[in-house]
Amino acid sequence: MPLKDGPTDRLGIPALLDGKRNPAYHAAYYEQHRARLRVAQRAYQKNRRGRKLDHQAYRKMLLSFLFAKDGGNCWICGKPVAWGDESVDHVIPRCRGGPDEHTNLRLAHRVCNLRRSRSGPANS
Repeated sequence: MPLKDGPTDRLGIPALLDGKRNPAYHAAYYEQHRARLRVAQRAYQKNRRGRKLDHQAYRKMLLSFLFAKDGGNCWICGKPVAWGDESVDHVIPRCRGGPDEHTNLRLAHRVCNLRRSRSGPANS
């Protein structure tokens, strides 16, 4: 290990003479603080797992919201949309800077949505 007054990296951690990170220092630090680091890692992993969304449940909730919002009709052609033929359409496409928020989402037939492609709301 380098001397305490030797070279350090940008965080002030002792480094090797060539300025690279010192693996021996990091191994010793981890060994000394193992219990505290493990508790922090477990808490992070537990928190991370809790934030994952079930994609199918989210999609079903979103489609239910859009069916209620649009009255079950396609916002492009105005005809009723059947379950299984639905599509979520962005009024202002994401590629043109449209947000991924409920105010920019509408219910559409898959065919209508594909036909509309990336055109903006004025070109639908």
